[in-house]
Parts: sequence; structure tokens; C-alpha cells
Amino acid sequence: MHYAIGDVHGSYDELMDLLNMIEKHDNDARFIFLGDFVDRGPDVWKVLEWIMNNISIDGKYQSVMGNHESLIIDWYKEWLYWWNRGGFDGEDLMPETHFDFTYWLDSMNCLSPEKIEPIISFFKSLPTRKEIIITTPSGRHIQYNIVHAWDAFDKNLSEDEIKNINLWKRNCYGNYENDIIIVHGHTPTISDMYKSTGFTRPGMIAYRHNSINIDGGCCFSDNYRQYPCFLCAICLETLEEFYNCDLDERMHKIKRSYESDEDIQLKINAYKKYFIENDDLFRNKLLKRLNIR
Repeated sequence: MHYAIGDVHGSYDELMDLLNMIEKHDNDARFIFLGDFVDRGPDVWKVLEWIMNNISIDGKYQSVMGNHESLIIDWYKEWLYWWNRGGFDGEDLMPETHFDFTYWLDSMNCLSPEKIEPIISFFKSLPTRKEIIITTPSGRHIQYNIVHAWDAFDKNLSEDEIKNINLWKRNCYGNYENDIIIVHGHTPTISDMYKSTGFTRPGMIAYRHNSINIDGGCCFSDNYRQYPCFLCAICLETLEEFYNCDLDERMHKIKRSYESDEDIQLKINAYKKYFIENDDLFRNKLLKRLNIR
């Protein structure tokens, strides 16, 4: 089976838990990540080491590029120019990344071209879209386009315009242009922008017309503790959902120091009432397309 995994953002422990869970469930599992491995999370360097050792173009672990990888590629051009002008011995301040990647490079003593260039080369090797046709258990053939942010089907667009859409565009309404199912992240399901456009389980996988958002906002759990903020994965053949742990465990794990177990249980019960127990019409339509329901 094929599994897509949402934005990791330095969440190494959650990533290992999720992979172990799926691989115990399916020995032949193949994975496609949505990019955004770096920035924001607590273990960016561990995630970076893992992906560079495991992800390849057509292997068991594959990935598309995220906008955060693209930002670092752009930063490196400016940084290398600074380095060649004298670097740390020059008068100009070192260019820093938009987020915390320069902090991680510095903490690992990797602020030199020979140590940064393998990372940049790896990021550049990632495509911005993967198209895959899967066969469901009932024999249906379904095309998925796996992208970080969104996809475009206008033949008049240039490659650069399509790449920009793949990396940056936020679409919270779904794909009404064709029957291709777009699997994406980039806009966490905890965001007000996304929640306002349809039924959403914040912090879990969400569905729109011919699209699936698997960015649960895992790295934002400190700021959105009312939601589980999972690292999410979905099986493309069955739409079975996988998370790094169950809901109760996650809510207890991210609770604030002043919250009691009773407080957390009330929060869990409320989440289940408003989000788990309600029917998701978009998901049901996709299940029907796959001849699963």
C-alpha cells in the first residue's frame, strides 16, 4: 500500500512513532512525504539526517518539496555570495534563513559550503509534484497528485508558475477542475482559514471535494492545545487514516502544566462530540469513489 505523510517540521519522535505504526501494520508500505521537514519543530537535525539517509526518487520513502525547503535553497544562494565575499571575516552580517534553519546549522557546526551543499543538493532533487495511479482493493483505478500546497491544471501556465502553486498556493475548497484527488498539506487543518471553508477536524486529516489535507499542524501543538495537532498519514488505496498516537494519549501529552486530567478529559469529550461523531460528507464521497463504502 501507499501512504502519504503530512508536514513533519522537525517532529522526529512523532515521525518515528507514525512510521513504526504503519510498518507494523503493512510490511510492504511505501511512503510519499509532502515536504516541509525543517523549521519550527524541536528536532530538525534528527529529521534532516533521517530523510537524507532514507528518502530517494523511487524508493520505499519518497517526497515532494515543501516551501520551507525551497526557502532554504533560495537562502543558500545569498549565503554563498556572502561566504565568497569574506564570510565570517568580512564586514557584512551573515544572511539568515526565514525560520530557524541557520540556528540548526550553527548548532551542528555546519555553516560551511562543504557541509551545506549536500543538504541543498538533496532539497533540489525533490520534485514539486508526484502523480500516482493506485488500484483500490475493489479494482478501481484512482489518480492522486501529491503536492505540498496545491496543484494546477491550466496548460497555459509556465513550469515556474506551476511550481509556485505546488509550493505556496492555499486552496481550502477542493478540486473542482477534474477527478484527480489532490493530497496536500501546507495549510494546517487547525488554521481558521481552513476551518471556515467546511467541516474540519482540527489537527487531523480533513477532506474537501477531490482533495485531502493531511497537515495536522503537528509542530504547533504548544500554541493550539485545544486540538490534537497530529502528524498525519493516509493510505491512498483505502483512505485509512494513521496518526502518531491515539487522541486521548495525544491530548494528555500536550496538556498545559496547570491542567488536570479531568480538564483534559473534558477537552477530549468535547472534541469527540463536535468533530469525531459528526459525519464527513466529503470523505464519504471519496470512499464511494474508491468503492469502499
